[in-house]
Amino acid sequence: MSSRPFSSVHRLTPWSGAAVSLLAALWFVAGALDVPLPAGAQVSTGATQSDVQFAAPAGVPLAMDVYRPSGTGPFAAVVVLHPGGFVKGDKADQQVVTVAQDLAQAGFEAFTVNYRLAPEFHYPAPVQDVQSAVSYIREHAGQFNVDPSRIAAFGGSAGGTLAAAVGDEGTGSLCSGTRVVAVVTWSGALDLNQIVTEQIGGADAIEEYAGVLGAHHRQLIGPADATAAVIKASAITYLDKTDPPQFVANSQHEFMPLDQALEYLNKLKRLHIPNAFFSRPAGGHAFDYTAFAIQPTIDFLNTYLKAAKCVASSPKPSSSPHPTSSPTIGQGGNGNADGSPSPSSHSSVPVIPIAAAAAGAILLVGLLMWLAARRRNSPYRR
Repeated sequence: MSSRPFSSVHRLTPWSGAAVSLLAALWFVAGALDVPLPAGAQVSTGATQSDVQFAAPAGVPLAMDVYRPSGTGPFAAVVVLHPGGFVKGDKADQQVVTVAQDLAQAGFEAFTVNYRLAPEFHYPAPVQDVQSAVSYIREHAGQFNVDPSRIAAFGGSAGGTLAAAVGDEGTGSLCSGTRVVAVVTWSGALDLNQIVTEQIGGADAIEEYAGVLGAHHRQLIGPADATAAVIKASAITYLDKTDPPQFVANSQHEFMPLDQALEYLNKLKRLHIPNAFFSRPAGGHAFDYTAFAIQPTIDFLNTYLKAAKCVASSPKPSSSPHPTSSPTIGQGGNGNADGSPSPSSHSSVPVIPIAAAAAGAILLVGLLMWLAARRRNSPYRR
């Protein structure tokens, strides 16, 4: 057996005293701020989960893939909607996967979602499918480790149309039910009637989505009702001041008309809905310009989704579109009309509890250091 004195194994050194005091200080501060210590937090591994079924409307199973970020949640969530002209496309298309991975890398939990396709299923079925996905994520927020009050809709082309529709339709708080607190639409058809009137390429697919045409371009309703059906299926029809901040992208030279995107953007501004606009002079449609639009999109989501403080309701928008603090999302809100990030404000923290915690930690350090020195100099320590 070692001849080393037992007391030397358990002596309290200045270093161990400092370690104990540091733990005590953390305990004091956590108690003062009423927040849990990291030991109890959920940690995400950055894993991917495939084919999570969220609904089966009309017997059609609908699934989503989940792209989790690394780190500690709960995370803000983004529902990502694939392109395909309303008649094709899938959540696992490579362009969609790339966007979802970029979002996860930026700290968002991305959900790529399938929805029913035209001409077999037309408006409002695809919008209802996306709303079901939002509700499912919100109801299973604990399972996915997401914040149910911070969910956004993001889509390209036809998916962009659906993202805007989900953002604009519905009433009540943006942080509950089927509503979202932010919208991103890349090359979405936002004013369907204008597009059909201009007779651009893809107008037939829009009429199939609106329920004017069926399979093989069969006319489902007469000309007198067709315009009303197309207007009813347009996201711009539902825009009002209670809608969430929106990021609108459209190339200057692509088949999706720039003028209808600008009309939508101008209506956002008139309603004082925070917004941002991205355009590429070189052209490209939707996910074709991902490399250029993804960072501005992430910046927008950092401002209006990740930093959102969702409440049940909010004051009516003021006459000025410029915020004086970080965004608060509820039944509408204010922000820079051009969508540029507003100056962030720091949440207030009670000063007196922190001061008390710091004072207690300092006193504890002093006491432990004094005990250590006294024990080190004691004649009984041999």
